[in-house]
Formats: sequence, structure tokens, C-alpha cells
Amino acid sequence: VYIPTAQNLAELRQEVARLREQVQAAIAAQEIADTVDAADVAEALDSAAEELAKPEPKAQRVARKLKEAAELLTGAAETATAAGKVGLAIIKLAPVAMMLWKLAEALG
Repeated sequence: VYIPTAQNLAELRQEVARLREQVQAAIAAQEIADTVDAADVAEALDSAAEELAKPEPKAQRVARKLKEAAELLTGAAETATAAGKVGLAIIKLAPVAMMLWKLAEALG
């Protein structure tokens, strides 16, 4: 697990892409118990990445989508922890999403 340190939107784009890959792997491994939540997390991260790919991305929109992803991942992590599945990657990814959300807000 890494600690996001994005100083600009280009770095944020790279870190969101990395988080998307890791979340997709966790979803494929069925680490998110609720399939609707899993789809919503993927959609929120996809939307953030799409916005970041624009020539002039809106940091506020990116932050809003990352907040949504962070909240969903936090819920999934809490569910996994409550079920005693403390080794799941999703538990480590929730704080990363939270940090990316805060970084996007700061860039906005």
C-alpha cells in the first residue's frame, strides 16, 4: 500500500489510476460483499479518472467522485473487518481513497 502525495493534477491522475487498478483487483477477488457497492465504487473511480483525463479537469468534480469512492470503500472495509476478514486489500485501499479525496480538494 502506498501513501498518495499528489502535488498536481497530473500526479493525482497517476495515483487515481493506481487506486482504480487495485480496487478492480479487489472487486475481482470479491472483497466487496455488496455487488451494487462494488459497481458504484468502480463507477466513481472511473468518473474521477475521466475528469482527470480532460485538458482542464475540474478538481472539485474529481474530489466529489473520490469522496464517493472513499465512503463506499470505507463501508466495505468496515464490513470486511466486522466479518473478521482483516487481510483483505480493500481495508488498506479505503484510507488511500480518503487521502486522494483530500488531495483533490486541496488542488481545487
